[in-house]
Amino acid sequence: MNNYRNPWAVDMWSLGCVILEIVIGVPLWMSLPLLVPSKHGSWLQKQGLFAVKGRLFPEIIKKQRKVNPSIE
Repeated sequence: MNNYRNPWAVDMWSLGCVILEIVIGVPLWMSLPLLVPSKHGSWLQKQGLFAVKGRLFPEIIKKQRKVNPSIE
């Protein structure tokens, strides 16, 4: 931290991400659909703002195991 002139400026991007997650109510990169309660008592299905559609964890793990079979 001695090399930085303004050490508090380094983490501004992550602070912005945290505030944005609080505002929209879901993690930004969550690609799985989530049910979020609405103001009217119903449920809305949402995904993260920066989510990549079709990115499912079982598929990612299957591809990783294909490349490197020794992964647990």
